[in-house]
Amino acid sequence: PGALRDAIGAVLPERSGVPGSDRGVRVLTGAERGEAERVDALGGRGDQLALLGSIGGTVLMVALLVIASTLSQAIHQRSGELALLRAVGASPRQLRSAIGREAGRVST
Repeated sequence: PGALRDAIGAVLPERSGVPGSDRGVRVLTGAERGEAERVDALGGRGDQLALLGSIGGTVLMVALLVIASTLSQAIHQRSGELALLRAVGASPRQLRSAIGREAGRVST
């Protein structure tokens, strides 16, 4: 890269500038080549990160909503069974434990 920069500086002396300055000739190799090929891509990185965070948050909220509604429906459908267990002597702690285990299974 240094030899190429010097060769270009010899051909275009008005563009050689001070080494390391923005006005001088820059030789890009490896992953840095993308900066020259896609000049507009550098400005969009921050926007893409914000968009990714927004979509990720939305997906998480939808997943939690689905899990909560599924759990609510499962408990509602078992309300008769829970009432029967309570009638035969199950303690409230046993019912909460059963519901907690079911919630864990549904969430997983």
